[in-house]
Amino acid sequence: MPHALWDKLKAFCFRSLTIAWSYALGLTGAAMTRIDDLAALVGDAAFTSQVQAVIGADPKVIGKYLSLAALVTIASRLRGVIAGKKVAP
Repeated sequence: MPHALWDKLKAFCFRSLTIAWSYALGLTGAAMTRIDDLAALVGDAAFTSQVQAVIGADPKVIGKYLSLAALVTIASRLRGVIAGKKVAP
């Protein structure tokens, strides 16, 4: 059973650690752009300012940058994966 889960995860990432890392960056970026919603979920009104103090920048801006970097990385890596699967004439 555990092997089936890992096999599905590998297939989802196209057996690429770069794509897996980009998924993690994208999820982190999406969470940071929704930092106000996360603060409400946690129930701490100062959560946003605490995160801002830790990272030293506006979490929403960092979140947008991470999301964009993840999209560009995934797109470029998928282009390489798809191009690598083509059969040369």
